[in-house]
Amino acid sequence: MIYDNVVVGTGLSALGCILGLIKNNKKVLCIDASNELEDLGKTDDKDVIFCNQGLPLRKIRNKKIKNKLFDPVEIVDNHFYGGLSNIWGGNALRPFANEFDEWPLSYDLLKPYFDKCETIMNISHFDDKFSKKFEIEEEKFNKSKKLLFSDFIKNFLLNDKTENKDFIYGLARLTLEENSQISENYFFGCKDENIFNSKNEIKRLVDEKKIELKSNMVLEKVNFDDDKLKLIFKNDKVNIILTKKLFLGTGPINTPKIILNSLKQEKKAIVKESQPFFIPCFYTGRDFNNNKKHHTLSQAQIVFNSKNNNDHNTYYEVKYDFNLIDSIIKIKYGFLYYLIPNFLKKRLFVITGFINSNESSFEGEIKDNNDNLQIIKKEKMLQYSRKKILDQLKTLGKAFSFISIKPLLKFGSFGRGFHLGGSLPMKKTSLKKDDLFTNPNGEFSAMKNLFIIDSSNFTNIPASGFSLTIMANAFRIADTSCSND
Repeated sequence: MIYDNVVVGTGLSALGCILGLIKNNKKVLCIDASNELEDLGKTDDKDVIFCNQGLPLRKIRNKKIKNKLFDPVEIVDNHFYGGLSNIWGGNALRPFANEFDEWPLSYDLLKPYFDKCETIMNISHFDDKFSKKFEIEEEKFNKSKKLLFSDFIKNFLLNDKTENKDFIYGLARLTLEENSQISENYFFGCKDENIFNSKNEIKRLVDEKKIELKSNMVLEKVNFDDDKLKLIFKNDKVNIILTKKLFLGTGPINTPKIILNSLKQEKKAIVKESQPFFIPCFYTGRDFNNNKKHHTLSQAQIVFNSKNNNDHNTYYEVKYDFNLIDSIIKIKYGFLYYLIPNFLKKRLFVITGFINSNESSFEGEIKDNNDNLQIIKKEKMLQYSRKKILDQLKTLGKAFSFISIKPLLKFGSFGRGFHLGGSLPMKKTSLKKDDLFTNPNGEFSAMKNLFIIDSSNFTNIPASGFSLTIMANAFRIADTSCSND
């Protein structure tokens, strides 16, 4: 059967693309490699596990995932209905305009799609510096959702009297449901049902008969058949699908694998990463009410602006979760836990963050006909980024009254933050022979009417706005492809 538009995947990129096609009254077939009944998510129990770097994790609910040997690449490389929106923390701050300096498109081009996607994903804005930066209208401020944040973070943000223009901050922009139930017994994020998930939206579109969905079809490669694209599947050699346009959103590892399998000559693809980092901190500011009834996702976000063309923004998340900190100290330090008074424990919090992929100490290499991902470490970049972050933390500590525990600064191993991509980057053109890239509208250079819609087409992986940019850019690509018909 010949289809007009086929979207492969059910993650945020697939959803954004589908919505762009529906907006233009297009018929859509959505194909996913997962079994719809295969569940992936975070458990609702309070068991804390640790990855091989000693960083805490909430258990992941899926029989394919070995929690004791947690490997983020294993999760990215697997097939799950809804993709990584099943396990993300709901952080969805817009990227700053300068994050696109190296891209063949601008923030202004993506702005209307950010607006659309923020509405779809239940992202709220507040009266703070981020809203001023992004010129958000006052009517979009959400006073009721502001009540879901902790007293700690409200005190924390009020501390800054420096008017330092090197960084901008505000309450965290989250895909948090309006009617989220906040419980003092819940920690390490809120319940999955309160965070936006693409699979729920795709299920709704299927139920409303706005799209057709075929599951458990693992795409292996794409060939040309006259002027059509022929989809060939690993697990179904009989059911071959032809389409006029193909939108590929199978994730930052599977998408380049499919592309490499589809090419006749041997190639390799480089997967970039916006690398995460983690550091515990101690708050030294004024006292606050330790009311535990608040959400425990990221509480605040801070973006440290780049200083020159060779530098990039750094993104910080302030996470305050008393019950989680209490649990970790108990597990890690045993009887010493009982010697630390609560008034000290309540001042402990964690800063996590991301650096631009150009400053990451890791990248991955995928070779043709090779399912293995070779991880390449760049030690010099690690030294550079460590110094940069410690310097910035010193500045932030003075502004917000906290001490960062420097010896405990850790950078995530490859894939730990799930912010991967850039193997088929958007470019206006390339002077390299047989270069693998997509044009600014997402169309793959070597195959007409094959569009890359996930983070594989990112020119680099920005420190902030990763998930929101994936969905917004996919929406834009689908919308633009229809206007070019």
